[in-house]
Amino acid sequence: DLKEEETVAIYGEVANPGTFLFSKNMTIEDLLVQAGGLLEEAATTRVEVTRRIKDPKSTSFSSVLGKTFTFDIKDGFIVGGNAENFYLEPFDAVYNRRQQNVVVAGEVLFSGSYSLLKKNERLSDLVSKAGGVTPDAYVKGARLIRKLSDEERRRQNDAIRMAQNGEGKDSISIQKLNLSETYTVGIDLEKALANPKSDFDLVLREGDVLYIPEYVNTVKISGSVM
Repeated sequence: DLKEEETVAIYGEVANPGTFLFSKNMTIEDLLVQAGGLLEEAATTRVEVTRRIKDPKSTSFSSVLGKTFTFDIKDGFIVGGNAENFYLEPFDAVYNRRQQNVVVAGEVLFSGSYSLLKKNERLSDLVSKAGGVTPDAYVKGARLIRKLSDEERRRQNDAIRMAQNGEGKDSISIQKLNLSETYTVGIDLEKALANPKSDFDLVLREGDVLYIPEYVNTVKISGSVM
């Protein structure tokens, strides 16, 4: 009666993330069903289970506090890693990550949204997925638009707060500043494609948008000219 209630938890892209009561011979599929199933933007290819290591009968010290198991999801069933004999234990935590997407637009064969399949995916990998650039592409004019991360957003807010505290008569009005949730990363796509995995071939981040413009062989002049 004094024993702690045994539960399991599931986090990530499921309909009802949270904590559920543990039952014997409970599988990952059972927990996914209780959580209402996967959301559309979930990474349906992989799920992780973290398990804390606790042995009350042990008399020796161990630095291992937990263990992680990784499985694939295929047609709604958990596969790989001895999945058919894998059962959840009390206080296990299941994670289904959100699928990370990037966008490529402009002069590529297949523009659109693509999933990041590995942690260090680069500009050249994305262009290759999109079928390469078209003959009309102006590769030198390519630009990478990136969303602010939580850390970058925090630094921006700190800078705004400091500027507001020190604002004087000659200061630029903070209210007139055009603050955006995105910024442009300086890239040299021509060198990145010529030298894959080099310093020019930047690693992509979730939400990145790569735009490759069309080559336009005209220039515009305006002002006090005839």
